[in-house]
Amino acid sequence: MSSLSIILLIATLVEVSVSSCFLPNGTALDDRWAQSCSPDPRNPLHTVCCHTKWENPPGGDIILGPTADECLPNGLCQNRGWSSVEGDKKPPWTHYYRVYCTNQDWSGCLDVCNIGLAADDVAQITPCDQSGTSEKWCCGNSTDCCTSGSASEIVIIPRALGNLTSGSLSPPPGTDTNKNNARKRRNMRIGAGVGIGFGVPALGVIIWWCLWHRRKTNKENLDPSDEISLRQTETLGTRHAVIGRSDTHGQI
Repeated sequence: MSSLSIILLIATLVEVSVSSCFLPNGTALDDRWAQSCSPDPRNPLHTVCCHTKWENPPGGDIILGPTADECLPNGLCQNRGWSSVEGDKKPPWTHYYRVYCTNQDWSGCLDVCNIGLAADDVAQITPCDQSGTSEKWCCGNSTDCCTSGSASEIVIIPRALGNLTSGSLSPPPGTDTNKNNARKRRNMRIGAGVGIGFGVPALGVIIWWCLWHRRKTNKENLDPSDEISLRQTETLGTRHAVIGRSDTHGQI
């Protein structure tokens, strides 16, 4: 395999190894505690990312660190815990979050509570009936939208992600413009990310090939005596560089 082929292969592998969890705005994440809820691509929860890799088990004391999420059938992440931290003691809780998605365009995920700052982060979401199987939810950490009489603020989420249809999610009316703008920003970031991701390795390969080709051409045009002189110069230069590093290391 040629050097050029090896470099192209490495660049491709780097692209494939990019983080597999994304925010609603399409930004890839370097979050080692988050992972897909299912390794099976046939499982609807395969597209959902939760913080299931935190070492403190669900329901634990956060004095030992953050407690691991639990993946719910509806695509939300459930977090249970309590706190014995002095000055911040809290009784057992159960919170729910819309976290990340394995698809950069959020297809197959709960694309809810993603307007404004929520598009750039995890979003807490609260059930109207205080259970993880609720079909009516409020964005945020309260149930105000459930009792305010404003149905436009209630988010409808099916009990199972596999039952998700195009009309099953109910975003607040009047937010279409904001949501479309958010999607446009997401698509722009995705496009920019893809362009940069493939452009940088490609540019590096082009520069390397040009330098290699120029050097090869120059060597082919040299007389045998000139080539010997060039090799001697390169050897001396390399040796000098090694000695320089050795001296510097000795001074440290």
